[in-house]
Amino acid sequence: MIDTTQEDRLNDLYRQVVSDFLYLGYEVPTHKTNIKWEYRLKNSLGQCRSTKFSRTGEFIHHRITLNTRLQQFSDDIVKDTIAHECIHTICPRDKHGCTFQYIMNRLNILFGYHIEVKNTKEEVQKAKSYKWEVYCPHCNKVIGKRHRRPSCDMVHKACKNTVIFRGIK
Repeated sequence: MIDTTQEDRLNDLYRQVVSDFLYLGYEVPTHKTNIKWEYRLKNSLGQCRSTKFSRTGEFIHHRITLNTRLQQFSDDIVKDTIAHECIHTICPRDKHGCTFQYIMNRLNILFGYHIEVKNTKEEVQKAKSYKWEVYCPHCNKVIGKRHRRPSCDMVHKACKNTVIFRGIK
């Protein structure tokens, strides 16, 4: 369940980003866009999905989802991710092309954003929060980390002994 204070924070930051876009003359289609936290995003910090109206080819709805792991980061990082996804609502066919990069560079220069075309691997790794560590009692060392506890026993390949899963706090 999502914390309502985090929902309010997300909406406040979204409004700030939209006002920066308006200042530059870009209108984020807020009436066609919804934004929310999503716990299922694993390998990205944010995502924008656009739905097309089949008859005209016009984009009629945009859904921006942000990784819930971003909740632990500063407002600046969340705003950078929101801005990145908002650029996709302005030019949905461009992906990360020239128009996207032009708007991105203007926001970075004029407002001090740090928007990038792709999240760096370090950012995504930092955002991942593992719940379990895989510990080999025979070797006396942690050999890995996992998001979920597996339903069956696992064996450490190096020593052929059963491993233990310990919860990470």
